[in-house]
Amino acid sequence: MSTINNENIFAVICEFNPFHLGHSYLIDETRKNTGSKYCIALMSGDYVQRGEPAVFDKYTRTRMALMNGADLVIELPTIYATASAEGFAKGAVSLLNSLNCVDYLSFGSENGNIKELMDMAYILNNPSPEDDSRMRELIKSGISYPKARDIVFGQYDVAKDIISAPNNILAVEYIRALLSLGSSITPFTTERKSMGYNSDCIDENAAYCSALSIRNCISMRNNAYTGYVPENSLELYSEKPVFINDFSDVIYYSLSSQSPEELSEYLDVNKELSHKIVKNLCNYKTAEDFIDLLKSKNITRSRISRALIHIVLGITCNPVETIPTYARILGFRKEAASLLTTLKDKSDISIISKLKDYGSSPELDIDIKGATLYEQIRKTYQNEYSSQIVII
Repeated sequence: MSTINNENIFAVICEFNPFHLGHSYLIDETRKNTGSKYCIALMSGDYVQRGEPAVFDKYTRTRMALMNGADLVIELPTIYATASAEGFAKGAVSLLNSLNCVDYLSFGSENGNIKELMDMAYILNNPSPEDDSRMRELIKSGISYPKARDIVFGQYDVAKDIISAPNNILAVEYIRALLSLGSSITPFTTERKSMGYNSDCIDENAAYCSALSIRNCISMRNNAYTGYVPENSLELYSEKPVFINDFSDVIYYSLSSQSPEELSEYLDVNKELSHKIVKNLCNYKTAEDFIDLLKSKNITRSRISRALIHIVLGITCNPVETIPTYARILGFRKEAASLLTTLKDKSDISIISKLKDYGSSPELDIDIKGATLYEQIRKTYQNEYSSQIVII
């Protein structure tokens, strides 16, 4: 198996939750506009950045990706996949940078203007003393980080419509991470053509739809999404879906068996939230209802959902302060097998194709624990050590 020479490689940081035509568009546009031959998808495993389980398991979503443009799928470790935007972006970009073979990092954005996104990233990476002080004051007063960021940096002309749109925010965080690392990877953006990231229903007049609207259709057993996903993957959408409420019993047990002091040890759980959790446990019905009960103007729904998943999986470390040490392969296309050789030859971190050959690490142990729980919820009881890499 030979190493790739003089052929550009681009990467996408993704969840594919689930894979749809908008994702195909991003991959196709990047390949066309960068002249790249290969696409590496760094994909969240069984848990995603909203703090929820992925609607389909990671192997099903890997197969979808490989059937529709990706050449190699790597799992983004759970501690980064379930982190806030900064931790998610920093962990993912650090991992890709350590591979030493990625030429472009591609991402969608509402803005579609790479220069403006880079300008915003530079401002956030180099705040004035006044801006930095103001941010600290606002956060200390109880205002959430996103709101504080909007207040302080919304004054800049370039910030207009950037720091308030979800895909723009992630795009800026990717660029911030690239700048902080001094990475040679070139950022590339494609303007988002689908409905809004938070659009929760199918618009029959739109060419693309959001992953959220597809998940809502799946939860209601409505197949209105079929025209918005690749036809070759439709059969995979019949796999058993998983939603946050499927974890209701597990979450309740994890919360009820610990004190406020113990709960506050987990990532994203401060003293205020831990006491609020214990105080409201008597009103617990489902995971969804409990999250709604806990949310407030200072604590977003996503933050609470992430906190609950961190408690269940035992995540205490701050992803912003850790560095990825491995890249676990979930699947690849046979025609792109040389990508594996390239990774093994050039990467600064371990490339895992077989779990039993790697050993253990705190981060990988969390991945395995999370996958085991996910499969238990699905009642497949699949052993992560016996799971096979997807090869198309």
